[in-house]
Amino acid sequence: MTEILRWKGKEKSDYEQLCEEVRKTEYEMEHVREQLNHATDPDLVDSVIYHLKSLEKRYLFLRKELKQMKAG
Repeated sequence: MTEILRWKGKEKSDYEQLCEEVRKTEYEMEHVREQLNHATDPDLVDSVIYHLKSLEKRYLFLRKELKQMKAG
C-alpha cells in the first residue's frame, strides 16, 4: 500500500485508504450481525458466523496496520 490511490478525482493517501477500509469492515460486520439475528436455518447460521469471524480477523489486521502506520 505504498502508492497513492485515485478516488473520485482526488488522491487518497495510504492512511486515508486504510481508514476507509476499517470503516467499511465495521459497517459490514454490523450488517452481518443483523443477518445473524434473523437467521433461522442452521446451515445459514453457520455460514453467517463464518463470515463474521472472517470479518473480525480482517478488522483486527486492518487496525494493526493502521496502528503501525501511525507509529511509523
